Amino acid sequence: MPIDTKLRQPQRLFAQPVRYEIPAFQRRYVWKREEQWEPLWDDVEELTHSIMEDAVPKPHFMGAIVLQQESFPAGNIERRIVIDGQQRLTTIQLLIDAIQEVLEQRGHTGPANRLAALVLNGEDFCDGIADNAFKVWPTLVDRHAFRHAMSNDLSATAYAASRIVQAHDFFKARTELFLNSFSVETGFRAKAAAALERAVRVNLELVTIDLGGSDDPNVIFETLNARGTPLLQSDMVKNKILYEAGIHAENEADIAFEQRRLWPFDSEDWWADEVGRGFQRRPRIDIYLNHWLTLRNRMQTKAHGEFQAFDKYAK
Repeated sequence: MPIDTKLRQPQRLFAQPVRYEIPAFQRRYVWKREEQWEPLWDDVEELTHSIMEDAVPKPHFMGAIVLQQESFPAGNIERRIVIDGQQRLTTIQLLIDAIQEVLEQRGHTGPANRLAALVLNGEDFCDGIADNAFKVWPTLVDRHAFRHAMSNDLSATAYAASRIVQAHDFFKARTELFLNSFSVETGFRAKAAAALERAVRVNLELVTIDLGGSDDPNVIFETLNARGTPLLQSDMVKNKILYEAGIHAENEADIAFEQRRLWPFDSEDWWADEVGRGFQRRPRIDIYLNHWLTLRNRMQTKAHGEFQAFDKYAK
């Protein structure tokens, strides 16, 4: 099947019952406030002001995502595996949900309901499994934080250190500040709420690249350049290990156990902490990987060449 490329807005990506699943070999959510969240919000505000002024807003292009369709029984939720672009896809969901939550709390029912349809699948498509409601389902290490951030009736306090929760809190706080800058009495706040909803529903754009069934997602993942935040050497090693392990467990608990057994480094943030000085600062996991390869190969491993050395060693 040929590769299909389209320009899509959130309304087209999320309106139908769908499940974008981020596979186990992907890294956790790593986008940050200064580099990604603030520029995105600034563009959303600009789009909103243009809509309020009845101008033709210039769409905000967020980059590309690479998807592969999974087979699913007729009548069930459409499933797609996210090969690349999980950071921006997750961010869009956090942005839309944060705005939706504020709009709902402020009584802007129409815009809030339209956004709710973009973050949650209907109960009839969940097959009795609560987590099937989410249109994006992150990798294992981020699932608890994502579930609590995206659920209005759950507290995310216990996951305050997660970038997932921090992003949701950031967009929620910015939405509240933005709406507070408009007067209720004049009707401008309601107009701002409707324009904000339209901005994120219609005026954000992504290129979606749908792979054919014969395309190898692991090879594509390794050869794609990460946009926004470079892939770590350990990210690519983790990708290779978990992909080639081919875990076939029946339930999520067994899958989680196997993933932690094969790659235990995601269980503690300590491994992600950067150590060293200046340009030599690197995550502990990459430094550990370098030493491990040097020991195994009995020769010095070049910094930032760990994946290539591991690939050769594994073969």
